[in-house]
Amino acid sequence: MNDLLMDIISLKNRLMPGSSIDDKSRRIFNIACYNLDTFRSHIFQKGILNDLNLDIDTLDAVKNDDVALLKLGLNWIKQVLFNNKSMPST
Repeated sequence: MNDLLMDIISLKNRLMPGSSIDDKSRRIFNIACYNLDTFRSHIFQKGILNDLNLDIDTLDAVKNDDVALLKLGLNWIKQVLFNNKSMPST
């Protein structure tokens, strides 16, 4: 998890050196990293990841596995906040 988080910090420092992220980005980061139950409900009830076309195995994994959910969340943060299109499977 540390490596995934360091990827996010590195992207932020390269793309936005010396500046902070906006409130919306902070909320996205907070939900995906620290409020996994809310993130999970946003995935399955609000469909926030529908445009990613995640495979059924990934969706099944994140329903019950917090580690898989956190990995997905960290990769989703990179995509949403920094337009980084790499979304490896969990």
